[in-house]
Amino acid sequence: AEIMPCGDPAELTAEIKETVLGIDSTFGVKSGEVEQFAIPGLTIGVPVIGNIGIYADLELKGNASNLEINLALDGCAKVLGKTSCGAKLTHKLPITILDGTYSFEDCN
Repeated sequence: AEIMPCGDPAELTAEIKETVLGIDSTFGVKSGEVEQFAIPGLTIGVPVIGNIGIYADLELKGNASNLEINLALDGCAKVLGKTSCGAKLTHKLPITILDGTYSFEDCN
């Protein structure tokens, strides 16, 4: 992940790369945004439910002195014709990768 805390607004860009499956996905947010990004080519087959598409959930809040970053992997699937994600599919989702508040003091 690349964090640009001194921007106005602050920004975060992340990349998910897996060479065997040929996955190379880059996504990003600016402070104040909450986004969900599909990871093309990454699915998990689950009995009864079917294929679950994997997503990156990303939220960025604040500025360089108090920057809150939340990054998680989530899954979504159609169940009985309705799209459901995360804990509605299983208590194991979403999977938190990064969740914290950070201070970057060297912005000039």
